[in-house]
Amino acid sequence: MGGDKTNFELAAPACVPWWTDRGYTVAAVNFRLATPYGSLLEVGPKDQAHDIAHAVSWLMAEGSALGIASELAVLVGFSSGAHLVALLGADAGYLTEAGTSADAVRATISLDVHAYDVPYALDLMVDSDVEENIPLIEHLFGSTESEQRSASPIAFIATPTAPALLVSVGPRSRTGSHGDIVYRTAENYAEALFTGGYTVETFHDEDETHDSLAIGFGEPNDPSTAAAEAFLAGLT
Repeated sequence: MGGDKTNFELAAPACVPWWTDRGYTVAAVNFRLATPYGSLLEVGPKDQAHDIAHAVSWLMAEGSALGIASELAVLVGFSSGAHLVALLGADAGYLTEAGTSADAVRATISLDVHAYDVPYALDLMVDSDVEENIPLIEHLFGSTESEQRSASPIAFIATPTAPALLVSVGPRSRTGSHGDIVYRTAENYAEALFTGGYTVETFHDEDETHDSLAIGFGEPNDPSTAAAEAFLAGLT
């Protein structure tokens, strides 16, 4: 519901160089912000996923003119963006509607989110440290299970799903903590992907926080960065 990609390199200064040093072209994609809580929902997560899909499609179509290779894309997202790239990796409809094959996505990397299976996440949030966020999640995803599942990546794994790395952070020692919830939701989604025959890896860092995860990505000796590098190296 807030933020802008214009501050991306200031907020995470090591991130872009880490990717470009490895031969990637980096595009930080903006999308419409979600309607704030308390107002009638006009822009929600599915609308934002459509925005990203059209951005990917445009980059693929204009790659030659921009002087970049139109090769397979790795979609990386943090927090709400982590949910959106997972959704694009699982539900091919967004990319095909935008004019690009879902095969254009080589992999997705999701950095610390719990909305892979929204009904499951909401159950875990009851009586938790983040219980106060339940109304916001229901505002964005809907109040019924059917609505919530329509934007849950786990609902689409009967169709081909891109290889996925699911990163979560925070102490897990106490049930209902942020670390406990993001870890359990990531493992739940990973189990579903694995059972479906898809490539998936998880990584959890108890010493990292939600903010430090994004700020430190690409820094030397950063554990989450190392997990991403190992995941990408293992793709065939």
